[in-house]
Amino acid sequence: MLCGLTRPTRGRGEIHGLDIWRQRSRLRWQFGYVPQRFSLYADLTVLENIWFFGCAYRVSKNRLRARINRLLSELDLSANQDTRAGSLSGGFKQLLSISCAVIHEPSLLFLDEPTAGLDPVHRQHIWAILYDLNRQGTTIFLTTHYMEEAERCTDIGFIQDGQLIAKGSPLMLKERLHGKLLEVHVAEIKDGMQILRGLPDVYTVALRSGRLRIQARDPEALLDGWLKRWPYENLRWLGYSWNRIWKMSLWLTPRDMLLRTVLETGECRRCDAKTELLKDRDRKRAPSQI
Repeated sequence: MLCGLTRPTRGRGEIHGLDIWRQRSRLRWQFGYVPQRFSLYADLTVLENIWFFGCAYRVSKNRLRARINRLLSELDLSANQDTRAGSLSGGFKQLLSISCAVIHEPSLLFLDEPTAGLDPVHRQHIWAILYDLNRQGTTIFLTTHYMEEAERCTDIGFIQDGQLIAKGSPLMLKERLHGKLLEVHVAEIKDGMQILRGLPDVYTVALRSGRLRIQARDPEALLDGWLKRWPYENLRWLGYSWNRIWKMSLWLTPRDMLLRTVLETGECRRCDAKTELLKDRDRKRAPSQI
């Protein structure tokens, strides 16, 4: 929708003072877009793809040559410039996609799950590139399901069913939460997850480092009862521990419950975390996120 590909059903939005739908043809020259799935020309080489998109964005020849040389160098694509895009690894495909999206030096860059499915080395490399782009003045808006990536930015927004249910800096959201999280150790992990997930007042049960991490309305009372009498004969109790974690008050709306689930477990199964890296040129802030 922000890219002008889908018409808003209601409301309106602006980028640089231009309406995202009515003036979308003017806006498309001002941003770059990197989709989650590789969508460049597989039968063209790395160099040919970048050259093609530079021409499509009407970058002058002299400027385009300089931009291509710089991007090939900065994104470690020089050695693969004559390789067909379809034969690149997933990490290099994503680097190529970023190169094509920023060839015209846009002021705004959209990325959809930019590191999904990549190995840790390429994930870190791409984030280093995003930070460099941000320092050069590019506003970066991205989506991610990785909470550790969302935490790198300065503003985060959680969207559920098309509604923005929470927004703020990672620090601000964390300050809303405090306390600890119960982890139990049982021998039969899979059976334990199924049984504990069916308990009343247990919100979620997740596997973490061989232990079951439990979110419950009153974890202390739950543990006290288990220590007095462990009710599951088919599960061998091996112990428990408390994990330092953020915890909201018991007075939670359904949306608050979802937000707590995301922040406490680092999982986002039922919502998308929408994140944005912002460059505040006056204050020279770190990358941020919406």
